[in-house]
Amino acid sequence: MGTQYDRAAISGAATLAGTLNISLINGYEPNIGDMFTIMTFGSRSGDFTTVNGTSIPNGKVFQKNVSGTSVVLEVVAVTTTTTSTTSTTSSTTSTTTTTVTTTSTTTSTIPGVGHLKCYNTKDSRTKVPYTFDLMADVAGFPDELGCSLKLGAKQTCVEVAKQNVSPLPPGGGPAIPPNAGSVFLSYKIKCPKQTVAGVTLGDQFGTGLFTVGTASSLLVPALPGPANDHFKCYKTKDARPKASYTMDLIAGVAGFVNEIGCTVKLGAKQLCVQVTKQNVAPPPPGGGPGAGPGSGAKFLLYKLKCPKGTVPPATFTDQFGAGTFTPGTAKTLLVPAQ
Repeated sequence: MGTQYDRAAISGAATLAGTLNISLINGYEPNIGDMFTIMTFGSRSGDFTTVNGTSIPNGKVFQKNVSGTSVVLEVVAVTTTTTSTTSTTSSTTSTTTTTVTTTSTTTSTIPGVGHLKCYNTKDSRTKVPYTFDLMADVAGFPDELGCSLKLGAKQTCVEVAKQNVSPLPPGGGPAIPPNAGSVFLSYKIKCPKQTVAGVTLGDQFGTGLFTVGTASSLLVPALPGPANDHFKCYKTKDARPKASYTMDLIAGVAGFVNEIGCTVKLGAKQLCVQVTKQNVAPPPPGGGPGAGPGSGAKFLLYKLKCPKGTVPPATFTDQFGAGTFTPGTAKTLLVPAQ
C-alpha cells in the first residue's frame, strides 16, 4: 500500500464476509490521517469477520471503516491504557511470608466523533421555542444559562471519512476515531453575551490561535446515529494563514452520498465545544439517542464546497421529536481539534 495499492470497484451489490488481509510492502509506513479506499460498490450487505495486518509501526493502526458504498482503511494513533491490580497475602508465625500477585491489562481506546459534513436542511416539525442551560465541559469555556432556540433545525450533520486531501496538510490534530455513523441536527441559538478568552487549537490543518465570539449554534445528536454529546459552536477568527484544500468525503450514514473533489478554505468560521444541556423548558417530547460520554471534544468548522448532489429526504429524531428533513447543499465541515 502507498501511492499505489490494490482496490476493487464493484458496480452492483457486494456481499462482504470472511477475512481481510492487509500488508505493507517495500518498507512503506503510512502517516496518521492517511486513508485508502480499498473497495467501492453500489450497495453492500455483510462485513469482514476478521481483519489481519492492522498493526503499523510507531504506535499506529489501520482502522476499517465500512459504509454503504465503500471500505476505507484509515491510519489512526493507538492510545494505550494500562490498569494494574495488586493483591497481598500475609501469614505470621515465627516468620512472615508475603506473596504479591500483579496482573496487567492493556486496551486500545479510540474515543470521540469523526468529521461531520453539514447540509442546509428543511425541518418538517412544528416551530416551537425552548429555553435551556448549557453547562461547559471544556476548560476555559463558561456555563451559559437561559439560552434559547426555536425549531426547526437549520442543518443536518452526518459523519464522514475524509481522504485524498491535497495538498498534504501539516497535521497536528487528534487521532480520528472510526466512523460510527453519527447524526446531529444543528439549531441557531441565543445565549446571554459573555466574554471568552482566545484559545490555541490544532486540527489536521495545523495549530493556531482562535478568538471566541458569540455562541451561535447547537449540535444535538439524533437517531439513527448513536448516543453522542451536544456541541455548542461559537463564531471565531482564525489566525492561521489562509489556505485551500481539496478532498473526498466518504459517507458513513445510509442515504447520503460520497462527494468527490470537495474544497475547504482556511480559516475556520466556528469553534465548537462539548456541553451538557439541562433545564429544558417546556419539556421536549424526547426520542433521540442516549446521552454521550462527556468527551470534552472540540471541533473547528469550515465552509465547504462540493459538486452538487441530490440527497433524498430522511427521518431523524432528536430530543425535540421526530421529523422529516430535506437536505440541500453541503455547506460546512467540522474537523476534530485539540
